[in-house]
Amino acid sequence: MGRIAFHRAADRISITGYPRNDLLFDADFPTAAFTGSVPEGFRSAVSSGKTVFIYLPTFRDSNSAYLDFDWARLDAFLGEHNAELFYKFHPQERGRVQGRYANVHSLPTKIDIYAILADTTALISDYSSIIFDYPLLDRAILYFVPDLEDFVTSSRSLNLELDEVAVGPCCKTFDELLAAMERTLDGGPPTEAELMQRKRVLEMLHEHTDGRASERVFEAISKVLELN
Repeated sequence: MGRIAFHRAADRISITGYPRNDLLFDADFPTAAFTGSVPEGFRSAVSSGKTVFIYLPTFRDSNSAYLDFDWARLDAFLGEHNAELFYKFHPQERGRVQGRYANVHSLPTKIDIYAILADTTALISDYSSIIFDYPLLDRAILYFVPDLEDFVTSSRSLNLELDEVAVGPCCKTFDELLAAMERTLDGGPPTEAELMQRKRVLEMLHEHTDGRASERVFEAISKVLELN
């Protein structure tokens, strides 16, 4: 992956894992360190046993519209299923949720998303790098990609094709997304094919799955400094 993205020879790349993902392997650390920055509404949804969706779209360089959501319909749908959705947009994102809803909530701009991911039920995203990290939690990912072709041509190219790394449905319309959310809410176990795809993607994206990436980064830097 690094060789593809940064055009470097494999022997110049240290495979350490991302330190940000260490939080996903420590059930106690996020709560102890970030309680003050986590909104009360999020903590309440988790503690009350609701299904918690988190929506994290990436920034579009073209600033083109993609949030073709019926927010009122989504809010009603979530209420019927004892679920809530929390979202966080890029600070420069033009699109915004119009109106206030009981079950759709904005997360603070400065919140560390990785401190709360382990408390979510499912991720909704698109081309964001979060889709490479969330598989570490072995939970559902729904891809809302109504502008896939436009994104590739007017924003950024993809290092990996979406169908190579997708471990859930790729939804082109709001109705498709709502249907995928309903299947997630039904709570049925993943099929054998889905489990195999999750395993294949996890092994492709992550050499380490032990929560010790920070240690490996430190060791890699230390070795470079010793050589110099």
